Amino acid sequence: MNTAASQPIAFLGPEGTFSEEALLAHMPAGAYHPFPYPSIREVLGAVQAGEAPLGIVPIENSIEGSVVVTLDSLAFGFDDLRVVREVTWQVHQQLIARRPVDFDRVTKIVSIPHAYGQCREFIREHLDGVEHEATDSTAEAVRRVSRVERPWVAIGTRLAAEMYECVVVAADVDDVGPRLGKCHAVPHGRLRAGEQSPVREGVGGDVEHPEHASAPEAGQARQVDAQVAGHGAPITAPPVTTPPLRRPRCGAI
Repeated sequence: MNTAASQPIAFLGPEGTFSEEALLAHMPAGAYHPFPYPSIREVLGAVQAGEAPLGIVPIENSIEGSVVVTLDSLAFGFDDLRVVREVTWQVHQQLIARRPVDFDRVTKIVSIPHAYGQCREFIREHLDGVEHEATDSTAEAVRRVSRVERPWVAIGTRLAAEMYECVVVAADVDDVGPRLGKCHAVPHGRLRAGEQSPVREGVGGDVEHPEHASAPEAGQARQVDAQVAGHGAPITAPPVTTPPLRRPRCGAI
C-alpha cells in the first residue's frame, strides 16, 4: 500500500511489463511503491535526477541477447549510476487480444522487438506474413491492442492482459520455453577520485564473477535496479553480457 512516506521505484512502464513483474517479486524492504516511466532512459534519468531512489530496467535476454539501449545508456549517458544488484526473473510470453480471435483473422502483431524475436517460430507457423508494429514495452503493446476494435494481437505478460482486460489467445508462445529475466542495481552519486564506474567495466563484457560463471538457461534476461548512493546498498557484480542462444546474422558479433 502506498503511503505519503513511501518512495517510488522506477520501472519500465506502463503497468504490466516484465520489469514490473520482477520488481514486485523482489521488492526491497521498506516504504517503496512501483512507479512506471515510459522508456528505459527515463527510468535511469529519474534515478540520476533524484526523482526515485531505485529503478529497474531490462539488460539482457539470453535468446535475443543484450538490450542495447540499456547498455549504451549506462555506458555513455548516466555516469553517476552504478550496478548494485542483479535479479533473475522467469519470462513467459503470451499472445493477447482484446477478445478471442482466430489466427487467420489477425491483421497486426504489436510487441517490443525482443519479445517478437523470442516467438519467431510460433509466429512463422501461425501468423506468417502478419504485420509487426513495434512498441517500447510488452505492456504498451497490450494496452494499445486493448484500445482498438481491430483483430490485433500483442505479445506480453499475463499481468498486462489482466490489467487491460484482455484475453490470452495462446499461452507460452516462446520458441525455446520460458525465459529468465535478470536485473542489476545502480546507485546515483559521483565517483571518488581515481575510481572507475563498475557499469563501464561491466559493459565491456570481460568481467566475470563466480555467481555468473555458469551459462544462463534458455531465455535468460537481465534487468537493472538503480539506487541512490549513500543509502548503504552494497555494490555487487557489474553487468556481464552473455551471448544469445540464437546465432548472430550477417556475421554480427
